[in-house]
Amino acid sequence: MNTTVLLTGPAGAGKSTVAALWASRGNSQRAFIDVDSLRLLIRAGVALPEHGWTQETQRQWNIGTDLCVAMAQIYEKHDVDCIIDVYAPPTSTPVEGFTDITAELDLRRIILFPSLAVCLERNRRRSRRPLVSDEDMRGNYEDFEWCLRQTAPDHVIDNSNLTLEETVDAIEAELHS
Repeated sequence: MNTTVLLTGPAGAGKSTVAALWASRGNSQRAFIDVDSLRLLIRAGVALPEHGWTQETQRQWNIGTDLCVAMAQIYEKHDVDCIIDVYAPPTSTPVEGFTDITAELDLRRIILFPSLAVCLERNRRRSRRPLVSDEDMRGNYEDFEWCLRQTAPDHVIDNSNLTLEETVDAIEAELHS
């Protein structure tokens, strides 16, 4: 049986770094799917969230999630475990563009939720430019935190004080619980 992990959390939670390490470990074939990377395959006319969330930004994010679902389905068909890195706060109502991921895949959601201070520091160390502003980081974090309070989901890992390896170990423990 394949494992498809939906790894989510606020900006700066460490999703991409953790997902890449998780995918490189284990005894089975594993793949790492990054929705942002798929979304950013659009080069000319790309709508970046850093410049404001618009209808076009949403449309391009939906394209990325559609590609993500298709890739994960192909990996599942070929017995490859995968981890999906995406900002997808838990909600009690469907989120446009994200509904397809949860409806079409048998996946395990794991949430990384370090402190805001850790997210801000990680954002400052990113190589990606432009960086997300501290104000936008706070808004992103507060929105995600609000969703957590509303839904009280299982499988939340506070990786504020965990090493990268310890975070991957915590994910493995969640998957085997």
